[in-house]
Amino acid sequence: MSRKTEIITAVCTFGCAMGIGFVMQSGEVAKMRYGSGELMATSTMPLVGEPPVPVRVTDLTIAKDDEKFDVQGITLTSAKVDMLLNPEIDLTAPVETSVPADVMDEFLAVDIAQAPECVLSAKATPTAAAMMNVSLDAPCYANQRVTVTHEGLAFTQLIPETGKLDFIMPALERNVRVNLAFLNGESISTFAIVPSVPLYDRVIVQWNGDFGVEIHAREFGADYGTEGHVWSGAPRDISAVAGGRGGFLTELGDPGVTSPKLAQVYTFPAVLTNTDGAIALTVETEVTEENCGHEIKAQTYQYASGKEIASQLLSLAVPNCSALGNFLVLNNLLQDLTVARK
Repeated sequence: MSRKTEIITAVCTFGCAMGIGFVMQSGEVAKMRYGSGELMATSTMPLVGEPPVPVRVTDLTIAKDDEKFDVQGITLTSAKVDMLLNPEIDLTAPVETSVPADVMDEFLAVDIAQAPECVLSAKATPTAAAMMNVSLDAPCYANQRVTVTHEGLAFTQLIPETGKLDFIMPALERNVRVNLAFLNGESISTFAIVPSVPLYDRVIVQWNGDFGVEIHAREFGADYGTEGHVWSGAPRDISAVAGGRGGFLTELGDPGVTSPKLAQVYTFPAVLTNTDGAIALTVETEVTEENCGHEIKAQTYQYASGKEIASQLLSLAVPNCSALGNFLVLNNLLQDLTVARK
């Protein structure tokens, strides 16, 4: 007996006065969407919004107390004591309390030798398709999380046992600043110049928690599961932009850290393309054991020719676990890309 497509009402708000349609699709429908077969008809319902909240990162400076107290001497006095005392000991003489210089020097040398080397360094190097290779050397933060921010984009990474972290991320402006912040409030920034940013359009979805939110881009009329369908199951790579042939998807963040911040970025070479048409964009999420019954908070950004053109906040109530395997599809959250050859 075949399962029918379910349309489940969810609570969803985002920051723009426009309608967003979402549908719930069953497991069999999902197979057709992400493999071969025709899509079934779906229905939509509007969502209401709230203004986006800018992401800010604040450096935390830990104050240190530099005062030092130097005890010069202690004078002892005695009262009349009917005890057998050594008459040669003068109890009124000052008591020497300072540490001998040679002993202090030896103590400081041991202390410095045992102190770990905690110097931070970071570097952003431009690569193809207006991307960057970011490297971090944080020897005292091994196995800890670090939050990476650039413009509105934010995601978390886990620093390996070596204390060295390398990853690829997009540049969202020509003059780039990438900030890396640790849980104790310490942070470091790195800078780069990426002149090719205006050649690319970008779509970003970011969210909190390992909830499986995804961008789906269907280029120039492509159906789900075909060559022009770009998503996490078929992300392509940077080579796809050669000659303006198509776009690619980048996944950012480590879902294995506690309370992860994750993101996906779809990049298309708008200025370099040799094709006319539209790219259909949707945000979708499967109902899983990890997200069923939870609320997903997400944010979207869209950039055209290196300029931000839209951003929205999203709060989506995922149906309960009886809907496992179904998909929520947000049809109008993102603006479709209109592409014209130059």
